[in-house]
Amino acid sequence: MSIKTMTTVEQQRASGMARRAGVVSAAACAAVVVWCLLHPVLGVDLAVWSGSSETTVGVADVVLAALLVGCAGWGALGLIERRRPCRARRPWTWLAITVLAVSLVGPLGATSMAAGLGLLTLHLAVGLIMIMGLRSTAC
Repeated sequence: MSIKTMTTVEQQRASGMARRAGVVSAAACAAVVVWCLLHPVLGVDLAVWSGSSETTVGVADVVLAALLVGCAGWGALGLIERRRPCRARRPWTWLAITVLAVSLVGPLGATSMAAGLGLLTLHLAVGLIMIMGLRSTAC
């Protein structure tokens, strides 16, 4: 029976993955907190126009979107790191800022000013946590 110990590189990789998973989880949790403050506490009806009908943005939508965006950001960072080892921080940050800026078009389809501001807040909360958190894990 042999005991296998982790090398320093393996330990760093496992630590980095745990930190990145924590960032994605933190972004999803922040989205839930913001949604709870906006909808149940402040009474803002988070709804957007979808064609000619209204679509309400629920907590499940917020969590799913945050997790999907988080995993996509994590994957994009990994791809950039493969192409540019230890020089991924700057290009990933610019990519993430661009994606956040484009995502801010979404709240323009809100059914009210309050809903638009609430959705804008959600986008910024998730986006800034993702940008700052994942950026700190890149070399």
